[in-house]
Amino acid sequence: MIALSQFNSLSKDEAAGLLAPCVAIPAWGEMLVSLRPFASRHALLQAAVRRWLTGERTS
Repeated sequence: MIALSQFNSLSKDEAAGLLAPCVAIPAWGEMLVSLRPFASRHALLQAAVRRWLTGERTS
């Protein structure tokens, strides 16, 4: 785990690479990376959940 300030300052590739093991949906990680900087951990988690719930679904 890294500090939020460190996550906010990573390059796009580094941040996306850090998120990739969380879920195998590149667009989810790319969206979170594009929304940086996050003001708080709560804001990051809210964005992650919101995108997860509104993301593409396959059946």
